[in-house]
Amino acid sequence: MQYTLRSGRPEEVGLAGDGLHRAHQVLAQAIDRGLIPGAVYLVARYGVVAAHAALGQAMLEPEVRPMSVHTSFDLASITKVVATTTSLLILAEQGVVSFGEPLPAHFPEAVGKEHVTIGDLLLHTSGLPAWLPLYAMSDSPEGAVEVICRSPLEFTPGTRVQYSCLGMILLGELIRRLTGIPLDRFAQENLYIPLGMDDTCFLPPPSRRTRIAATERGNQVEKLMAKQGGYQFDRWREHVMVGEVNDGNAHYAMRGVSGNAGVFSTARDLAILGQLFLNGGSYGGVRLFSPLTVQAATACQTYPLPAERGWGFAIRPERTYTEPWVPSGRPAGELFSKTAYGHSGFTGTCFWMDPLHGLLVVLLTNRIHPAADGRFNYLVRPRFFNAVAGSVL
Repeated sequence: MQYTLRSGRPEEVGLAGDGLHRAHQVLAQAIDRGLIPGAVYLVARYGVVAAHAALGQAMLEPEVRPMSVHTSFDLASITKVVATTTSLLILAEQGVVSFGEPLPAHFPEAVGKEHVTIGDLLLHTSGLPAWLPLYAMSDSPEGAVEVICRSPLEFTPGTRVQYSCLGMILLGELIRRLTGIPLDRFAQENLYIPLGMDDTCFLPPPSRRTRIAATERGNQVEKLMAKQGGYQFDRWREHVMVGEVNDGNAHYAMRGVSGNAGVFSTARDLAILGQLFLNGGSYGGVRLFSPLTVQAATACQTYPLPAERGWGFAIRPERTYTEPWVPSGRPAGELFSKTAYGHSGFTGTCFWMDPLHGLLVVLLTNRIHPAADGRFNYLVRPRFFNAVAGSVL
């Protein structure tokens, strides 16, 4: 079935209103406890938006500004599926690239990485480090890409899943090399404009900043990470960030347009992309993908390795892992079906789809404003998704 999002009552699509109220209360209590300043969420089933609400504050300092359903958020790592991997899926369908191609075919500077494929970057199985402060080693996007290409691999490609922002930065550059068009423009022209995602972009203009949720006061988390790694850097931001990407590599090294982070968007726009995938690749009369592409992108491509990944999306894990490199817990709680897929972001953003139940859930928070609070990841997010799952009749 093809659905276009519309507002409706929960009961129309087999959702219990009291269950959605409990999900709302999870967020309200988190705000009261100081775990998050505010949140916007959207729940839809079979194309009917049964709940779309805003709570709390979009900014606490230097001024207080309330949250709105129209508030835009720094999506952080959701950029990986909202821009980078979806763009590569388009190029794959066009016959421009295949995921089995070796990295040096497109990055000659990646010497000694002949066994790393484009697919390894998509699946986080490349062996690249999870993170490096590229800005401490280069002052340009070109230099940052070179640093990644000459970084030693930490394991044999294809033998482990290790979530790597560095691989996604290379994929953003790959899109530019394949098309001659920067990632932000490619995504705008091929994804956001055709789908009517009018509030989604890299580098939002100053005129939008009064609608954007604030993130950190300075890069406190990355500053600590860089210090612990023994890296020197003296251009840290100290102000409260609004409308500029929080991620250090995306901001300092990649000038705001990066394959790992940088997109700003709203709950409604994210819901459009989520419904596109639930619809099998089409939305509002616009066909972006074949159903075969959607099936491949949202199915586990990493079995039997620990940590299930599709071509970009995280897949709901069915197993419990003890390996130290596998993320613990389930971002979407424990109750979604084994068909569920989605992605989350460091800033407190998350969206998941459950095709078995036609369910789409977007949760956007500013949990790192004015300072990061990791308790959101295990005290708020999974409880919220569990409560939403409990509303399905």
